[in-house]
Amino acid sequence: MANSWPLKIEVDCPEPRPQKGRLIVAADGTTWDLAKSSNVWLEPSTLTLMLAPLPVTSAWRTTYAGNYARYQKTDYTLTTPASWKQMQIKASGDYYLQSLNVTERATLTSAWSANQPAYISLYVPGLKDSDDTIVLKAGWGVGSAGSVEVWFAANGSAQVYKSGSLVGTYQRNDSNIAPQANAVYLSSVASDFITIMMIPCRRRELVVSTSTGLSFSHVFADLSPAIANTIVPAAAFSWLVPQGQASVQLAKLQFATSGYGVSPIKKLRYAPPSGATFTSTYAYDAIGPGSASATYSVVKDDLTAYTPNGVITDVRAKVTLSSSTGSATYGFYEIDMVYDPEAGSTADDPVDITCDVERLSISVDDNGRATCSLTTRRKPITDAGVDQPQITSDRPIRIALSDGATPTPTEIDLFRGTLTPPEITYEDGDTTKDWSIFVYSGQDRSRDFDLAYIVESYPYDGILAVNAIIDLMLMAGYDGSTYFAGDTPLLELPYSPNISKGQYALAPDFFDTVGGYLDKLKNDYYANWIVGWMPTTSGYLYTWIDAPNASTSPVMTLYQSIAAATTAGVTEVLRPKRVVRKMSSHYETPEATQVQVVGQDPATGLFITKSLVDTAAETASTAPASRPYNWRGRPVPYQLRDPALTTQDAVDQACDILYDRLTTGRILIEWESDLLVLSSNNRPLWLGDVVRIMEPDGTTTKGDYRIIGIPTIDFVTEQTSGFSVRKAVYRGQKV
Repeated sequence: MANSWPLKIEVDCPEPRPQKGRLIVAADGTTWDLAKSSNVWLEPSTLTLMLAPLPVTSAWRTTYAGNYARYQKTDYTLTTPASWKQMQIKASGDYYLQSLNVTERATLTSAWSANQPAYISLYVPGLKDSDDTIVLKAGWGVGSAGSVEVWFAANGSAQVYKSGSLVGTYQRNDSNIAPQANAVYLSSVASDFITIMMIPCRRRELVVSTSTGLSFSHVFADLSPAIANTIVPAAAFSWLVPQGQASVQLAKLQFATSGYGVSPIKKLRYAPPSGATFTSTYAYDAIGPGSASATYSVVKDDLTAYTPNGVITDVRAKVTLSSSTGSATYGFYEIDMVYDPEAGSTADDPVDITCDVERLSISVDDNGRATCSLTTRRKPITDAGVDQPQITSDRPIRIALSDGATPTPTEIDLFRGTLTPPEITYEDGDTTKDWSIFVYSGQDRSRDFDLAYIVESYPYDGILAVNAIIDLMLMAGYDGSTYFAGDTPLLELPYSPNISKGQYALAPDFFDTVGGYLDKLKNDYYANWIVGWMPTTSGYLYTWIDAPNASTSPVMTLYQSIAAATTAGVTEVLRPKRVVRKMSSHYETPEATQVQVVGQDPATGLFITKSLVDTAAETASTAPASRPYNWRGRPVPYQLRDPALTTQDAVDQACDILYDRLTTGRILIEWESDLLVLSSNNRPLWLGDVVRIMEPDGTTTKGDYRIIGIPTIDFVTEQTSGFSVRKAVYRGQKV
């Protein structure tokens, strides 16, 4: 068993470093190069890219069978069949159904699958733009719960109904065609023919595009944006011309079976070398009741295959869509083709300066960031082999504890990071400057995050928080599969349905830093977690700890005297290391008694809220003896408004975390002891660990405390043998 834990200090040890930086070839609805794309359609109100709906293709005007088929009279259940006339206008199969002096609903005999898009062509004689008369009512499952129906007026306006209730009204002059869209309508606005496409898509929306100039996407506020929903029911489609004699054509809207979209030309900052590979990240949702697929690639400017060779820099991103039956497509919002060069490393040329350090201290703040300060002299470290000790910035440093085993000790890293150039103090009379005092300051690997600038990024909308964390680490040169540890942040990050328009809920800005964005994720969504680089038995790792749900079992017990430790059975050699020398405590008043978080649904504009109130903490009349730890005796509200919280889940989690952090009265303690190290595995105690402190009698528990900071760990010159005391001050919160 280890009991003395010799110290080892090395500089110029190998540390990960990013090389050249990430490259991204991207596209969203604002940038697709449609002139170079094929068989795809950019829906003008949402800028969603999809396989071309067949009604927008040239073949629609000449083909009337298969996926192009129009419904005929025999496909309908009609109240008075004799009062309906079937016409074929352009060619055989171009069926229109015309009523003969009756006002009846025409209902398909067979039900459609859920979320089936529809195409309608409507001929209204004498149509006048100024007329607000309803000329068509059409929808899915009309008359049943969950039905969706759209009413179209002669003036180009439309109303959306769900389960018979009006849920949206849209005018041609305020249609939400995106400014970036170069909308092309299916036919002339001046024509007596009106063509309509209605496409359920984007998890909870109904896109409507007409030849009259009306194009909109209705968002069903009763549906969750976090999941794919049944937007329109599995039911028979029907339509009704409320008055006059109209001719109507209906078709099940199908899509091209293949097509592709490409990004504009991207000139890469550097040419990826031979063997480089791009990975794809993307956002899409399925459209239609069938199945679809997509493949992703980087191509050359001329759309031919691209093979990295260290020369080519002009490339495009390409999305190839397919549907074997044409019954479905993917609706694409954005794509990022990403190349991350393999991380580099500093030179593997470590120099042991343990015996040359006169003083060393380490500090870990409540945010989990560790710093160090070490004092040495020029000649000893130069003689040890340290090159340019007076000038080198970002010099790697490693501080480790050993178990003292011979001949091969096991070491655990206590600190890894970088040193700044030293502050130098010259000794009087030292003309050679050999004995000048060097004082170095160091920061742990968090500094690597702070120096990693995000020059190219993609949105983190809708992905798990842990995946965003690991991706950010990668940009700083750290492979998350190797360097990430602890609990897994599984929140699905907020999602913006407007990413197709280049509007994201969570996308790092140009020249944000990895460290800054990691702090944002932690502070916004995991504020009560403990995060930082920590010593573990698996290495010095970037660790996330779910403190509210972490184990409260103590990993070590401390006593207030050698005698108490002796009575408790602590071995003689460990007794001095298990004694508290100084201790202080105080109560931290909670910042609030009630918390409200307000987010916003970007699709509907509606606010999303959650409120939590600690009534017991607010009740003024509670007797002093019965007051809870966090009693304030008055309402103390806290409100967070953040439009980046776009889902109820995100708002709920933010509220829960803030409530836990702000309404809890904390009993805090600070104690001085030796550096605490587990004798079983040589691991030093760190943030997140729970320590039990006994009362002076050694048998009564004073309390269990989770370490939340280590203000100081002071080391003196290490001895080659014997017992060394390392003074440490710990900050803990009672659990």
